[in-house]
Amino acid sequence: MRRISKRWEITATMLLSLGLLGISMSGSASAHSGTSTYTYPGGDVLQANAWIQNFTWTGCGDWSTSAKLLGYNPPYAAWIKNVATLTPYGIGASISGSGPSGSFSGGSPASFSWTNTNAWISDLSGNVCGNVLTVYISLGSTAVSYVPQYGSPRTASVSL
Repeated sequence: MRRISKRWEITATMLLSLGLLGISMSGSASAHSGTSTYTYPGGDVLQANAWIQNFTWTGCGDWSTSAKLLGYNPPYAAWIKNVATLTPYGIGASISGSGPSGSFSGGSPASFSWTNTNAWISDLSGNVCGNVLTVYISLGSTAVSYVPQYGSPRTASVSL
C-alpha cells in the first residue's frame, strides 16, 4: 500500500481545519451588545447602547446604537447626541456598508452622529461588511446629553 506524503497530510489537515472553522463561524446568527450609563445627580440616567451582528469573513451584519435619557427629572434633555463608530481590525482590513448619511467604505473608522433637541433619545443604525482580511469589526457608541440644570454636557460610552 502506498503511503501519502507528510506534506499532503499537513495540507489536508489544514484545509479540514479551515473548513471546520468556516462552518463554525457561519453558524446561527448571533450578536454582541453592550450598555454604559452615567447617573445625573437628580436620578436620571444617560445610557449609551450598542448592538452589532456577528459576521463571517466575507459577510455582512446589521448594527445599531442609541443614546437615551431615562427618568423624569427632567423627562427630556435640551439636546441628546449619539455618535457611532465602526472600526475594522486586521492587516489590510476594510469595511463598507450603509449608515444614516449614506454609504461608506475604507480601511479607517466610519463615524456617524445624530442630535435631537428637547428629546430623550437619539438612534443610529445601518449595515456593515468586512473584506476577507477583516478579522473583527468594533462598534462604539457615545451618548452625550445636555440638561441645563446640571451644567455642562455629560457623556456615557460603550465599545464592543
